[in-house]
Amino acid sequence: MFRFKHFAVEDDASTMKVGTDAVLLGCLAPLDVEPTPTQVLDVGTGCGVVALVVAQRLAGRLRAEGAGAAEPPLRVDAIDVDAASVGQAAANFAASPWNGILHASRCALQQWQNGSDLIVCNPPFFARSLRSVDPRRNAARHNDTLPYADLATHLRRLLSPHGRATLVVPTNVEPALMPHLHEASLSVLRRVYVHHTEHHRPKRVVLTVVPRPTATEEAHLCLFDGDGCPTETYRALVSDFYLWA
Repeated sequence: MFRFKHFAVEDDASTMKVGTDAVLLGCLAPLDVEPTPTQVLDVGTGCGVVALVVAQRLAGRLRAEGAGAAEPPLRVDAIDVDAASVGQAAANFAASPWNGILHASRCALQQWQNGSDLIVCNPPFFARSLRSVDPRRNAARHNDTLPYADLATHLRRLLSPHGRATLVVPTNVEPALMPHLHEASLSVLRRVYVHHTEHHRPKRVVLTVVPRPTATEEAHLCLFDGDGCPTETYRALVSDFYLWA
């Protein structure tokens, strides 16, 4: 079990575990916008950690605005094609303070029908790569079931006109993904390159895209300083979640 400040996550049965990518995705998803997102979709939820991070942030934002955190229309849907992952996500949601707004479903993005103000996704990114002997792990990490073209097309289909989608991908995947985003008329609003330290090249990029033309903001996030300690920026970003922050 992985314990956060306000919830805990079991991930032993899930294809996608608790990890830095997932927490960064949940923390960097744009919630400080008007109107506040109330219909959220987490694609490929795995153990549900991204949905939980977003639910905590949304509940806090709506509480600060004077709205009931668990009242309609706030809803966070989490979908996955892996049945065991969906079951574990549902159990993690039920044990959390936001069980009333979190909903886990076994469904592919291509079949999902409900529109969203915010979509978050840590997509499968390997293409034509060496396979694991575990077919569930292959489905979670290789993009056979969710090719880049499908990902972009269905993000565009499901996003509301003022909506946003945030993805975390390896930096070497970004060039292959970008043409499909453009083909689907999705524009990059924000690009955050994630560095282990300032001396390392970024291995991950967090992209926020919108269904309309926009200028692109670019930022860099360093996780650790030269002594291996979390940077103040990283600590502040995850301060509501990690016990050490």
